[in-house]
Amino acid sequence: MVGQFSEDITIDSVAFKADRSTGRVTSSFADHIQMSGVKGTVRITNCLFDNPQDDPINVHGTYLQVTAVEGERKKLHLKYMHNETAGFPQFHPGDKAELVNKRTMPAARDATATVVSVDGPSGSGVPAGADPETYLRTMTVTVDRDLPDSVLDAPGDYAAENVNCTPSVVIKGNTFQAAPPEVFSSLRASRCGSRATTSTA
Repeated sequence: MVGQFSEDITIDSVAFKADRSTGRVTSSFADHIQMSGVKGTVRITNCLFDNPQDDPINVHGTYLQVTAVEGERKKLHLKYMHNETAGFPQFHPGDKAELVNKRTMPAARDATATVVSVDGPSGSGVPAGADPETYLRTMTVTVDRDLPDSVLDAPGDYAAENVNCTPSVVIKGNTFQAAPPEVFSSLRASRCGSRATTSTA
């Protein structure tokens, strides 16, 4: 189950489990639930997650590599580093862009800004004559404030994320059976009241 660039998603009382009468045991070879770039709140309650081969729950955003800064310290050149994330319009005017140090992951000081304009993939195909590799994997984002010297001096040390698309997460009342050790991965998991078991029944 995938949610991307959506808002306020609730998943309640769903059984992610293979029908044993068919002879199948594994319920999924990918994440049961993957939420990417969702706004608001993701609520996952009273569900059964049985024997996935990847994360039962994965809630995440997408970081883009900063490749250069120009335009009076306000223009960011960004690149998708994984081809499976490329091609989507990651930022829109009015969004908050937060720069983080790639090595340590905390937000850089004075490096959160409001997006003014975006030149990049639209999510609706490649324009005639454009190079798909370049068009789908790169974008230019102009922000409303000067970026700090630390970013100007070493742009390649930083990545950008759209913090408007970082949801609050409620995971409560669920059961995880025969799940990988990493039961769920989330940027901001909160109010987690679920239980994991080792049962394979």
